[in-house]
Amino acid sequence: MQRKRLLLLVAVGLVAVGLLTGLYWSQAATALRGVEPSCTIGVTGSAATITIQAWSAPGDCRDITDGRASFLGGPAAPGSFYAVTGTTPAPVLCELDKRGRHIIIRDQGFLTLVGSGECELLAKL
Repeated sequence: MQRKRLLLLVAVGLVAVGLLTGLYWSQAATALRGVEPSCTIGVTGSAATITIQAWSAPGDCRDITDGRASFLGGPAAPGSFYAVTGTTPAPVLCELDKRGRHIIIRDQGFLTLVGSGECELLAKL
């Protein structure tokens, strides 16, 4: 009888943890973003920047700027992107969560065409 009670208690506990995880997953993910590494790359010839927040961010930015295949797909043309150091004062155009990464696109260029295009492309991934 005690064994059945213990099993029932464990089962109820597991269901409760599953429900709470499902209900509060987005809040937990948002809280973890503050401790995840991030990096920013610029789009050559424009004022657009892409910030990646994820545990894999440093490697992601290195792959993109070095022209290697990345989580975005095939390799970028050499010289298309460059590493950005420091802060980027441009306004945020969009924020997306793709493939386990939080991505922020900023642009302050003329009509923000490059940044808007990046937002559209990433939204389709």
